[in-house]
Amino acid sequence: WGHLFGAQPVPNIPGAREHLAYLVGTRLQFARFVAHAIITPAALATVIALAAADLRGAKNFVSGKYSVMFGDWSYSIYLSHAIVIGYAWSWWRHHDVTSPAVQLGIVFVSCLIVAGLLHTFVEKPASNALRKYLRRSVNR
Repeated sequence: WGHLFGAQPVPNIPGAREHLAYLVGTRLQFARFVAHAIITPAALATVIALAAADLRGAKNFVSGKYSVMFGDWSYSIYLSHAIVIGYAWSWWRHHDVTSPAVQLGIVFVSCLIVAGLLHTFVEKPASNALRKYLRRSVNR
């Protein structure tokens, strides 16, 4: 842990920038570790509380219509988001879109559209077909 907190001078040599980047990187890694050490137990407690409320039948923000729909779409979002981001990046470079808010909006809306289509026309039919096939093979 000493290298994370030690005062290491930046040398006045050609490799000073690389040394400084290394120092900043190690400090950021430690900050990330601390953030995870704080956020992980809080996220775990939230999941446990929401699961307990769901078992009791209580309504909360994750039991709503849209939360359930996005939960169903989550695997499709996971599968398609990197491709959507790649195409969006290529599109906004070609059309000179530089506003981060517009870029985020394009990616967000595109991801939801692609995930909804993928879930509706690929994932659900494939899942239903697989269930029918497995039911037939179990009943034999």
